[in-house]
Amino acid sequence: MNTTNNKNSTQFTKELPKANGWAGLTYAQKFTIITLIFALPVFAFAPLAYEQYQRIEQYGEKEEQGAVYLRHLWQLTSNLQAFSIASTDVENGNANASELVNIRTQANETLIQLSRDDEIINALGLSFSSAELSAKLDVSRTPEEIDLFLDDISDATREIGDKSYLILDPDLDTYYLMDVVLLRLPENQDKLFRVKILTEKAIQNNGLTASEAYDLQNHLAVISQNLDEIDRNLAVASENNSNQAVDSGLLTVFEAYSDATNAHIRDLRQNILNIRTNTINSDELDASYELALTSSNEFYNSASAGLQRGIQNRTEVYSFRITLYITISLVSILMAFVIGNRLMKSISTPLQKAIESAGKFASGDLSTRIDYFSGDEAGQIIMAFNRLADEVETRQINLEIRSNDLENKTRKIETISKVAREITSFRDLKSLLSAATSLIHENFGYYHVGIFLLDNRKEYAVLAAANSEGGKRMLERGHMLKVGETGIVGYVAHSLQARIAHDVGVDAVFFNNPDLLETRSELALPLVVNTQILGVLDVQSTQPMAFTEEDIITLQTLAEQLAIAIQNARLFTEAEKALETARLAYGEQSREAWSKMLHNQTKIGFLATPPLTVSIQNDSIAPGILKAIESGDLILGEDNLTICVPVKIRGQVIGAIRLRKAEIAEAWTQDETNLAIALSDQLSGALESARLYRDSLQRAARESLVSEISKRITTSSTRDAILRETVQELGQSIGNVSVTFQLLDKAAGVHQAQVKGRGVNIPASESNQS
Repeated sequence: MNTTNNKNSTQFTKELPKANGWAGLTYAQKFTIITLIFALPVFAFAPLAYEQYQRIEQYGEKEEQGAVYLRHLWQLTSNLQAFSIASTDVENGNANASELVNIRTQANETLIQLSRDDEIINALGLSFSSAELSAKLDVSRTPEEIDLFLDDISDATREIGDKSYLILDPDLDTYYLMDVVLLRLPENQDKLFRVKILTEKAIQNNGLTASEAYDLQNHLAVISQNLDEIDRNLAVASENNSNQAVDSGLLTVFEAYSDATNAHIRDLRQNILNIRTNTINSDELDASYELALTSSNEFYNSASAGLQRGIQNRTEVYSFRITLYITISLVSILMAFVIGNRLMKSISTPLQKAIESAGKFASGDLSTRIDYFSGDEAGQIIMAFNRLADEVETRQINLEIRSNDLENKTRKIETISKVAREITSFRDLKSLLSAATSLIHENFGYYHVGIFLLDNRKEYAVLAAANSEGGKRMLERGHMLKVGETGIVGYVAHSLQARIAHDVGVDAVFFNNPDLLETRSELALPLVVNTQILGVLDVQSTQPMAFTEEDIITLQTLAEQLAIAIQNARLFTEAEKALETARLAYGEQSREAWSKMLHNQTKIGFLATPPLTVSIQNDSIAPGILKAIESGDLILGEDNLTICVPVKIRGQVIGAIRLRKAEIAEAWTQDETNLAIALSDQLSGALESARLYRDSLQRAARESLVSEISKRITTSSTRDAILRETVQELGQSIGNVSVTFQLLDKAAGVHQAQVKGRGVNIPASESNQS
């Protein structure tokens, strides 16, 4: 049944359709989309709404406040100009003081109106206040003081233009009306005032000086130029009237203002500049001036109202945009709810199917599969459910792979153990190293195996064995690497850490060895015993990326066994050398002893004949025996019945054995000859033991004699007794010798005590010597 379920599951998995639409999204993606849908209106329209709010504040409220405040300053300027002119007329007797009072009252009323707009001053952040203007009005009495006050109002006008953003108005109609209200008309207002003052001087003096006429001419030229500029501005504003700031009434008022001003200019030119009589028609000039001043005030009020109207219309547009953005946001949020509901259904549907199918599967129906596919978390659960049967097979495959890996590791360990057993059987270091490189190459298949040993000073790693042809050439050259500096071998010898070099990376430069051109990867392992570095095992492969960290762990065991084998071979070699040295020293001593013994005694021979008869032979030596002694080899007689076998001790011939068969016996066989040689070896050992025993007895006797003499000497208490006892004991012990004992006295010369044989003779003259 499991097999059937596996097949059904596999078939079902293969037949699953590709998820599309909402089903292709994960839960995180779906919830992210829902969140973004709800947040989209805010993200999309909040900056736009904020921008419109900023525009309302800058190009709506502040500009309108500036336009309103400018009208009050215009009125205050008119009042001050009228006050200045009236004060001049009162001084000249052309007016009474009541007119000054009336005009000053109007100026105070204008300042009261300005004081009500202090909020505008604070909102715009202006550097002056209505109280400061009132204080300046109170101290301004003369025309000169009024002129200074008018200059301050001009500065205030410019500041309002800057702080209220009027000078930066974004639309053409309101921008050009701003130019009229803020720049052109205030300048014409000032020029008309200057012209009026010059006119009064001309009437009073019946003419003007050349400089005054020049100033008048300049003022009239500026007024005419401003009229032309205002006409062009109104034409551009009318064509681009997006905020409906310019209407027909404004144009009509401008025409009246332009006509009245031009008429006044003509009157001035005719009555003052081009005067042909000695009298000036002051009434005509006053009438045209009043008409120009009145039309100027009317046009300013109309233009200022048009500017304010345009600003208000623009503010309404900005407000409408904000309302539109909010409406769109609300609609978007409503749509987000609809889309979110669809998304939530795409989440709940697969979960419901999974619950139903899981219930069937739990009830025992193992063929149950979920006929739904999606890319979200529910889809992943469904896929995991449908792959349940396949999971057993997958685990089985993984188990087999792990088993194969374990088998490979076991095989490697067995191979390492085999190689280690074989290399540890060697005692000769050179044979060990050569066999190790060959065995590693044969069992692991590496392209090149090299063993480096450190020199006595541990400065260089010297190549000691290699299996490849290139490695053998390197051996012939005496290849060596600087420890800690050259190649990965030098690095490993210095750091005692294994290292892998691949065909790519920082170690790729190490593959340029002309003797090992096929190397593509390399592994070097330290040969360490008891924290002492002996050398480096270097293995190279023709395959790139051939070594892994797992190979380091595996081969390090082999390197440790190899290091122990190298250490043992070295110790064995050192022990052999020490043993050979001792053997040679002992052999030399033994040979000297036998040479002295044979030299000091006559030749001795023994003859044994059946039945067990032994006799001493001191006569001449048989030729065969002499020949065996001289040659040191076994000598076979001409009759093939006699053999002479030399007796050797430590390579020195001390005698020979002659063996002769009966006449009727057969010739000597190889076994019999070997037996004779073995007998000779046993005899040599016995003789050497006998010599050593005799030497030990003699040494013991000497030591006993010395001890006895020392004991007797120490019992004497005087010098003469000690000397007499010493000489007597030596004479008695050695025998038949003359013993002389001498004491040296540098002042009296040499004195001696002498004994010959067993007698003691000490001259009487010596008995009292000190």
